[in-house]
Amino acid sequence: MTDTLPDDLLNTVDAHGKAVAAGDNDAVLADFLPDRIGQLIASADTPTQLKGAEVRSVTEAGPGHYDAVIRYPQLDDEWFELRSNWVQFTDGSWRVTSVRNIPETPPWVGLTGPSPDGLDAAHWEGLRAEGFVHGIGLVAEAVCQIRGGSPNPVAGADVSLLVGGPMAPLFSSTVFGPAATV
Repeated sequence: MTDTLPDDLLNTVDAHGKAVAAGDNDAVLADFLPDRIGQLIASADTPTQLKGAEVRSVTEAGPGHYDAVIRYPQLDDEWFELRSNWVQFTDGSWRVTSVRNIPETPPWVGLTGPSPDGLDAAHWEGLRAEGFVHGIGLVAEAVCQIRGGSPNPVAGADVSLLVGGPMAPLFSSTVFGPAATV
């Protein structure tokens, strides 16, 4: 682990905390990894009225991963803290890959499913919901393709093969075409 942190990360974490406190949802969502928005929203419990944000710490949590702890004072002078894990995105910006309330849940989430203690269950429920909703969109598009009502028609499509939905791997895809294609 290194003793120095990227300057742009510190500035990004500070700006993110201020955006959360201000209720600037567009800025907050822009800081999330694009493929994790649904589960990140479900991962933390945040009151709607906050007085501000204070970055308490940013530490290296592993190669390319940084944990940030941000304290949010509420209007009644109570406070809560969120721990977020940050990674550098493909465009060079810093993005949130996981977020948790402290002390209720740990910052890391396994890649294969909920942890045995269930602390990351909200994360996985959000992920399943996001995958399910994406799959529903593909089902609707499949119906439009076959019935001829799609804004992006596939010539000769009379069959659709859909892969996705609840309990499927968290991706969905559809193949359209004549029966010989599918």
